[in-house]
Amino acid sequence: MWSRFDLKMIRDPRLTKLTRAQRLMYFEALAYANEYGTDGLIQYRDLRLFTDASRPAVIAQAFVDAELWSEVVQNDAQTSDRTLTKRWQIVDFLDDQLSAEEVQKRAENAAIRTERNRRHMAGDHSKCDPERCWSLRGVTRHVTPSTTPSTTPSTRPFDTKRHETKRSESGVRSEVSYKHPASPPSAGAPGATPNTSNPSALPVAEMAALADKERRGEQLTPDEQDALTRYEIQAELNEDEASK
Repeated sequence: MWSRFDLKMIRDPRLTKLTRAQRLMYFEALAYANEYGTDGLIQYRDLRLFTDASRPAVIAQAFVDAELWSEVVQNDAQTSDRTLTKRWQIVDFLDDQLSAEEVQKRAENAAIRTERNRRHMAGDHSKCDPERCWSLRGVTRHVTPSTTPSTTPSTRPFDTKRHETKRSESGVRSEVSYKHPASPPSAGAPGATPNTSNPSALPVAEMAALADKERRGEQLTPDEQDALTRYEIQAELNEDEASK
């Protein structure tokens, strides 16, 4: 929660003719209105909640005379004590401050982003944006051919536990692998896994199935995870070569 104060405000003629204590109460009122989302509405019974001025109602009237506040007309004819129900509106409050509705909207959007990021880090990409989530982009790239080639460079991070992206002096990216899987059984043998020594030759459908399995949050075996990672890295390098 915050309040916005224009640096030129301290030279506003409406403020400069007030005393220092009165100017302090004006800024206190702005902070109070933003904290409680009143959209600049100040009630008499709330004056003591944000200021310790000895006579806040008198200062409020000084604000009205200086055209900093405007008095809100009461329409309740049954009110017995009109002094306790007096209300004022900070003039031009929404010109510099956010409305309570906008503050609430931003808070809701922030909560949605936080929840989406939490799910993403846990492997749940159901709420991710396909254009920004590297996992969904990987599935879309290998499963659904696109009629319009994307010109947006990939920014998907790699798993830092197994791979490190480095740039040589010439600016060419190179991939350094820290984990080398054991050689898989020969093709057709029991328990054979995809040939990861040549990622470009891996079956697209099989890699798409592994990516879909990962997206659903299912646990991959070390060999499956390594094969999928090597395949995606090779795809990234192929795209880089094609774009040159």
